[in-house]
Amino acid sequence: MRPAVMMPRPSTTRLGQRSYTGAHDFLVKEQFRKASEAKTVHRLGDPQWLGEAVAGVAVLSAWWAPSASRQVREITEDLAA
Repeated sequence: MRPAVMMPRPSTTRLGQRSYTGAHDFLVKEQFRKASEAKTVHRLGDPQWLGEAVAGVAVLSAWWAPSASRQVREITEDLAA
């Protein structure tokens, strides 16, 4: 019997026709975490607010996590005002 071959996990997740990287995953998690900290989780159901938040986060790079985390917080706080 041959041993099972471990296949490497892909670096992207496919949803529909769009590929998402680990950086996208990080930014989405940060957005939810910062929305929770800012007590704006209820706004995640508002398509206009969420669209603006996603548009702001979409241009960020998660290459340097502390900077990205700070920028996500600033975007969330600006939209909460």
